[in-house]
Amino acid sequence: MKYHLIDPTEEHFDQMYHWIVNEKQKAKFTCREVRPIPAFDEWIEKKLNNLGRQEVILKAMISSEDPNTCLGRFDAFDYNPRNQNFEIGYYFPGHQRRKGFGSIGLPMFIDEVFGNPLPTRKLTAWTSEKNIPSQKLLLKNGFHLDGTLRDHFEEDGKYYKQLIYSNILDK
Repeated sequence: MKYHLIDPTEEHFDQMYHWIVNEKQKAKFTCREVRPIPAFDEWIEKKLNNLGRQEVILKAMISSEDPNTCLGRFDAFDYNPRNQNFEIGYYFPGHQRRKGFGSIGLPMFIDEVFGNPLPTRKLTAWTSEKNIPSQKLLLKNGFHLDGTLRDHFEEDGKYYKQLIYSNILDK
């Protein structure tokens, strides 16, 4: 089976929205504030406005056998022209986790971001100390642990570390 990263279709956006609405462990995947989910129309308008900017990249991961089903998503955002850096993120809904899709899609996405029209020499990714699969995925794909933010976010009355990884384009 072949996998691809493509610009999301309307159907993929609908699936992504439902992932967000139905995710029970939002706080596990981010150190950012977990906000209420807006209505679909508001959410999609914001997504489409952001995608109109060169500094934002969003790709849907699909299989050649079922291109209408989005397996996961990869994002690049917060582009900084001074250090030529994108922050990246990825997400797979619960039923698609631990199937190896991150290991397949992340190398493709790294190539996509480093090959975009903006001068890009570095990618950064943040993950929780609790998200061991994400840490392993980043290390496997050439990222290095650059730093640890101690007591950076709270979940259920306990504070956790946030880990910062980077991957620099070798020229």
